[in-house]
Amino acid sequence: MKKNIVKFLSCPVCRKKLKLEVKKRQNGEIREGILKCEKGHRYPIVNFIPRLIVGAAKEYMSQRQIKKSFSSKWKMWPQFNGWFKRFFDEWFMKKIGIKNKRDFAKYFANKKMMLDAGTGLGTKVETMCKLSKGEVFGVDLAEGSVEAAYKNTKKYPNAHIIQADIFSLPFKKGIFDFIVSDGVLHHTPNTKRAFFKLISYLRKRGDIAIHVYKKMGPMREFTDDFIRNYSSKLTPEQCYKFCQPFTKLGKSLDEMKVEIKVPEDIPLLGIKKGPYPLQRFIYYAMFQCFWNPNLSFKDNNLVNFDWFNPEFAWRHTPEEVKGWFRKAGLRKIKRFITNPSGVSMMATK
Repeated sequence: MKKNIVKFLSCPVCRKKLKLEVKKRQNGEIREGILKCEKGHRYPIVNFIPRLIVGAAKEYMSQRQIKKSFSSKWKMWPQFNGWFKRFFDEWFMKKIGIKNKRDFAKYFANKKMMLDAGTGLGTKVETMCKLSKGEVFGVDLAEGSVEAAYKNTKKYPNAHIIQADIFSLPFKKGIFDFIVSDGVLHHTPNTKRAFFKLISYLRKRGDIAIHVYKKMGPMREFTDDFIRNYSSKLTPEQCYKFCQPFTKLGKSLDEMKVEIKVPEDIPLLGIKKGPYPLQRFIYYAMFQCFWNPNLSFKDNNLVNFDWFNPEFAWRHTPEEVKGWFRKAGLRKIKRFITNPSGVSMMATK
């Protein structure tokens, strides 16, 4: 942990200032220590990472399975390779409505405080650190995530990885001029509540960008619920094996190189007319069998694991998401896009 971040933090329980007690330093950072407030709340710094978890909080207790699931996932998938990183940078650009790398760099150049809520491997933290001299915070609930994200971003002096809960973030209110939460909020006990929690940390004229799962057609929704009712009760190790037949099927369907054509919309089933690769049609309309030939089998299987194992995986309509932004007073919409499985929105406070 870098010492300079203490001034941005507050106790996630009582909101009081935190003071730092250093126990061990290494390579200019704090490896072990304690953060404590005047009310007596104490939080350890372990292996360079502040662990600002409110262990007794109701929201935290309801997320124990999620924490375990994603800790296991990121331990199995600890680093991002070159193609993976390029893919996620392009995804990041698309979600905030930027078309080229020059404008991407220009957007972040003057940002002073940035937050990636649910940072995973820290891919967005690394990107923002490259593009800005501002402070970049990556927060995640899972131990496996923060440990991987720290290793992937430790070379950047403006990167800060913290273990914390979106429902009890350890920051002063209204300090971030950019917040992103990509594919995370729907894995909390309540997507809408998690979104409104983030809004309180956004400063005036700051931007927030989110991506959440979209409600799909009735066949896909039925099979999602049917399968997840079983798979979310498995241990991470059991679920990883459970996912393998779905991943193998996705691979087999993709390798067939078959394209089908839906001649006309079928609104009741949520199916749009047009051409579809067979694998994509089954994936979008029937059940999760993700496959991307640019990824390894393990990586593809972990994408399917990400869907099948977490206890919470809420889906939302585009109208729902728009309603949250309106209710939060975010009238200046900068980006709103949907695809068959997701909703992305970005707006200014």
